[in-house]
Amino acid sequence: MIVVRFTEDLAIFEDWLRELIQMHFSPSWEHYPLNISTHVQTPYGRECDLIISNKKGTSVLCELKDWTVKDTLQQVIVRRPCFDFAYAVINQPTYQILNMLRKMGKERLERILSLGIGIISSRDNVILVRSYRIKKHAKELIPIIGEILKSELESDS
Repeated sequence: MIVVRFTEDLAIFEDWLRELIQMHFSPSWEHYPLNISTHVQTPYGRECDLIISNKKGTSVLCELKDWTVKDTLQQVIVRRPCFDFAYAVINQPTYQILNMLRKMGKERLERILSLGIGIISSRDNVILVRSYRIKKHAKELIPIIGEILKSELESDS
């Protein structure tokens, strides 16, 4: 069950979320059901705004922010090792996000992209950069997915 606790949570009801799910979870029924959880604590004490996961252990992180690109990307970098795919979701127009990325500098932008981090404009419903899987993250992912599935099973009973 999704509980909207902060205004940034409203971003998950836009078209970009459906597109993201279709991109990372094939239309095949083997990927479903999906668990969509907000404000999940990782085993490392970090809170994640939105996590989409399935029974096969595939997970997508979305850090949601209303305004800042730099801070959002920093949060995603820190949490990235725990997820298959990771996105910074910023509620700003595409042109403004691109301008902020340009101001960060080439080296920092290359580092972000090399980590497989995706970037989304929730205001324009545009996935600017698609996240990609980095194999070395898989081991750190298992405790988070297990905790999400456990809490979902407890809430069903």
